Amino acid sequence: MLNKFFLFTRYFFLIFPILWTTIIFSQAKSTMFTQYVQPQKDNLKNNKVEMYHSLTPQKLDLLIEIDGGLKTIHAISKHQQWNFILKNIATGRVDWINITPSLLKYAPSPIKLQLKKTLIKALYINPKAVLKILSLHKNSPNSIQNICGAARYDLEKKKKLIEQLQSIHSLAIVYQKRNCLEILTASPNDKIH
Repeated sequence: MLNKFFLFTRYFFLIFPILWTTIIFSQAKSTMFTQYVQPQKDNLKNNKVEMYHSLTPQKLDLLIEIDGGLKTIHAISKHQQWNFILKNIATGRVDWINITPSLLKYAPSPIKLQLKKTLIKALYINPKAVLKILSLHKNSPNSIQNICGAARYDLEKKKKLIEQLQSIHSLAIVYQKRNCLEILTASPNDKIH
């Protein structure tokens, strides 16, 4: 009998802390979701019109998550916020550049073309951020070849862009930087692969 008691207490003290921490963490995760994340989503659902007038990249990402990309892009164009988004991406701000893959994923062709032109403008201002996003989304229609290829025709901006790219020393985008420099320094008659 004593042997069974020791065996029980031994396993009890081994298993109990694991069960206890699992229960505590699951309750904490559930509490965090119900206290912080869910009210944000509910608030967003109730105030969507207001959200479209005060868009930030974080709000836009949340709208895409809740409503889906197509519905969000349609609503943005309906509330005339599309130009606001394009202007912010063109400024080269990292938070706005980071939202472009989500927009590209769901955008119809005319909007993808607008985003491509906007990414070219952003490339002149913040090449590091644009190349990083393009490196993460290689199968995008706005790949490095397309963006850097289109950027090579504006000769004045091209020289400045080449200097900016040469001054970037980031290991995360070494390959993309090299590809973009090759494309920019190629003659206009060369084919880009």
